[in-house]
Amino acid sequence: MGGDLNLKGGWNTILSAIEAATGSKALFTVLSVAGTVIVITAVMATLIAKRRGGQVFGGHDNSKITGAVIAGALLVAPKVVIPAALWVIDLVGNAVIQVLRNSGVGI
Repeated sequence: MGGDLNLKGGWNTILSAIEAATGSKALFTVLSVAGTVIVITAVMATLIAKRRGGQVFGGHDNSKITGAVIAGALLVAPKVVIPAALWVIDLVGNAVIQVLRNSGVGI
C-alpha cells in the first residue's frame, strides 16, 4: 500500500506530545497495564464462578463485568484501543485508495 493514510502515526505524535508535556513517559503504560489487569481479572472471575455454578458478583453478572471491561478499556485506550482502531481505519482506507488508483481514478 502507498501509505497515504496515516492516522495512527498522527495519534502517536499527539500521545508523545502529551507524555512530554506531563513529563511522564510511563503514565500511559502504567494505565494500560492496570486496565489490562482489570479486564483479565473480571473475565477470569466470571469464568471461574460460572465453572463452579455460582453467581458472579452476587447475581449482577452482566452489569459488573460490563463495568469492569469498560473501565479497563478506558484505561487501555490511549496506548492500545485507539491505535488499533486507527490502524484498521488506515488499512481499509489505504486499500480503498489503492483500488481506486488501480482502476484509473486519480487520487
